[in-house]
Amino acid sequence: MFARNKNKIRQMPSEIAFDFVNITFLSILVLFFLYPFYYTILVSFNDGMDATLPGIYFFVRKFTLENYEKAFSNSGYINAAFISVSRAVIGTFCTIIVSSSFGYAMSKSELKFRGFYIIFATIPMFFGGGMIPSFLLIKQLGLYNNFLVYILPSLFSMYYAIIFMSSFKTLPASLEESAKLDGANQMTIFFRIIIPVSMPVIAAISIFTAVGHWNSWFDTMLFTEKTNLSTLAYIFAQVSQRADFIKQASTQGGDAGVISESIRGATTLSVQLAAMIVCTVPIMIIYPFFQKHFVKGVMIGSVKG
Repeated sequence: MFARNKNKIRQMPSEIAFDFVNITFLSILVLFFLYPFYYTILVSFNDGMDATLPGIYFFVRKFTLENYEKAFSNSGYINAAFISVSRAVIGTFCTIIVSSSFGYAMSKSELKFRGFYIIFATIPMFFGGGMIPSFLLIKQLGLYNNFLVYILPSLFSMYYAIIFMSSFKTLPASLEESAKLDGANQMTIFFRIIIPVSMPVIAAISIFTAVGHWNSWFDTMLFTEKTNLSTLAYIFAQVSQRADFIKQASTQGGDAGVISESIRGATTLSVQLAAMIVCTVPIMIIYPFFQKHFVKGVMIGSVKG
């Protein structure tokens, strides 16, 4: 016991004060970030009509599961959830395959016209055609009102390709040399050797890509008009805009019909919040499983040597 106490490092009073201030400040900051999400959970489990009254801050006042029952009973939300999940899974997989393949090819200095390919792929990172040309191009390609409009335009990302390229350059050349001696071709080397040892960077980019697909709604508004292609993010955006309109109409002296519609909108909003919680929880559950790879992946290329 004496040896253990002797090896303890005593902190200076200034260090103790710094730790106290630092922990207190960060704890308050965490509360500021977490409380909006906590309040959303409260309202989702609270009666919609009761939620229009003030006073719900830390506890549910009138507990109910009706909001979740209505969210699951609405076929529109179920279809939107299916579209969002399909888009996130397929889009992430395709983006990883295409961007990693390009990054792997560009990591080879002996590749002919390598500089031209890199410059050609980098230009769209800084210069875009604009909304109207993009819309006309999508329509000419037959992607308007097509599920592939969620996949093909974001199939390749030069930013992700650069990260992959930096990661592949750090791998020992002996991995590929030994595989070539065993008769493996480039496709075998890439999919059976390079990809498995690059899981940290793949996990990091997968999270970024999947969250981007999951939260995207503007392309749904711009490139689709069929309700069966609506995503959850687009539905939430519509609800938010409709709620803002009703609130402005009621505060500017709207008639009884508008005011009653705002009351019904509050109940609808509680249902939307319940659906939002249902759709947010899967991302929060999946993230911890990728965290150990995520931390390594975001550090790729930050330290060299």
